[in-house]
Amino acid sequence: MRAVAAARKALPALALAVVAMGLAVVLPPALARAAPASSLRELFAQFGACLKQPADMPSGEITLRFSLRRDGALVGRPHISFARVSGDDVQRQAALAAVAAALDRCLPAQMTDSLGGAVAGRPLTLRLISHPPDREI
Repeated sequence: MRAVAAARKALPALALAVVAMGLAVVLPPALARAAPASSLRELFAQFGACLKQPADMPSGEITLRFSLRRDGALVGRPHISFARVSGDDVQRQAALAAVAAALDRCLPAQMTDSLGGAVAGRPLTLRLISHPPDREI
């Protein structure tokens, strides 16, 4: 019991030492999340926080349809139900591959048992809109 308490007290000091040494520690998205989602709004907020636009991503829209298991893992492969991406075919294929890879990094989704039971096997749709940073409004 005392060892656990001592370990808990040492963690902030360890994190501070890592930051002080100038080292960057990046946790996988599944480990970096604070709390499991208990609603669809929170689940999609998790995806929004995890899916970041790459700097070289062309402008466009991609809509993904996919299903999750009760534990947050992906069922099958995501289906791209709509894609309008600027650029040539090579850029479009690269953008679609980047989106699929980004979704893989965000999974398994962290959610409560009740939300997992509610969304298990049901189709979810995620719309991604990309605007290059140099584009004026």
